Amino acid sequence: KDYFIFYLTANQASLVRKKDVDNLNDFKEFIVEKFKGRYKNI
Repeated sequence: KDYFIFYLTANQASLVRKKDVDNLNDFKEFIVEKFKGRYKNI
């Protein structure tokens, strides 16, 4: 639960450590709005 994992393709992923993000709420809102309808929560 310390990381965000973004799967770009079946073979590629991007990993972001939560402690490296200055404002988690703003980051979450940005990601949800940016990829609205195009992401899955696993």
